[in-house]
Amino acid sequence: HETPFKSIPDSFWWTVVTLMTVGYGDEIPTTGAGKFVACVAMVASLLLLALPISVIGTEFTEQWMEYKQTDAEASRANTGGDAPTVGPTSRSIKP
Repeated sequence: HETPFKSIPDSFWWTVVTLMTVGYGDEIPTTGAGKFVACVAMVASLLLLALPISVIGTEFTEQWMEYKQTDAEASRANTGGDAPTVGPTSRSIKP
C-alpha cells in the first residue's frame, strides 16, 4: 500500500489534527497498523482533552451558580428585601 504520509512532518500533522479532534481527512492511514495507531490516537484524544474539558466546564458552572446564590443572599441581607434565588445552595464555594 502506498501511504499518504510522505514525511515525518506529514505524520506529525496528521497526529496533531487527530488529537485535537479536528480530523480534516486530508491524510489517512491505509495499513492495518496505521489504522490501529489512529484508533489509539483518537481514544487518547477523548480521554486527555474532551472529557476533562467537559468536567471542568460543569464544575465551573456549579461554582458560578453558587457564587450567584451567595451574592444574592448577601444583597438580600444588606437591603432587607427578597432578592431572587439562583442555583443550588447545598455546597460551599471552594477557594
